[in-house]
Amino acid sequence: MAWALYQDENNTAVKLHCKFELKNLKPAQIKLTEGKYCERKALKAMFSPGEFYIADRYYGGAYGYFDEIIEIGADFLIRIRNQPRSIRVLESFEINQPATQVGVVKDCRIQLGDNLNPLRWVQVQVDGKVFNLITNRMDLDADLISHLYRQRWQIETFFKWFKCLMSSRHWFAESPEGVAIQVYLTLIASLLSMHALGRAPNIRERELLSFYIVGMASLKELIRGLKIKR
Repeated sequence: MAWALYQDENNTAVKLHCKFELKNLKPAQIKLTEGKYCERKALKAMFSPGEFYIADRYYGGAYGYFDEIIEIGADFLIRIRNQPRSIRVLESFEINQPATQVGVVKDCRIQLGDNLNPLRWVQVQVDGKVFNLITNRMDLDADLISHLYRQRWQIETFFKWFKCLMSSRHWFAESPEGVAIQVYLTLIASLLSMHALGRAPNIRERELLSFYIVGMASLKELIRGLKIKR
């Protein structure tokens, strides 16, 4: 697909940018682009006032991005790289027992780089790994911030599930419109499965759906395994 620019003409790729609702465990908005498209730029196009964005390290690579989120009236919790640049500590907060139990070792109000807005830096250590979390929310307990960031993993689980549903080895069409149709069909299938179950499928139910897609389970076995009445 010549339009799907990535590394070179022999290595093309399509990228799916997905805004995922943690509360409802479902995709809220998507954007399809060529593989080399900037992820921060894609999320910026989806910004909405009043939302709370939780994102991994790539989104924390440009500190000015934090001011842009605040300017549109949204909140965020974003991980930055393990060696943060230009941090000036303005105030250190006491770390209580609940925060200590979930690995919080640092909780500070900071000035980060050239950002206009003071931010909060919560550092968490889990199993020898360090997570530097930046947020504009000063009112949340540090243990809650740690818990919220852990929930970001749900989008990784969703993408794994999405790839199981989209198990074809080839694109049905190679145009941007054809790729979009195939992706939207897969998203519709994932939402219909959640509607049938009343919740997101667990790992065994996802496996059963995958078996059905590739022909290793019958429709009768699928319905019985998922305990669906109709």
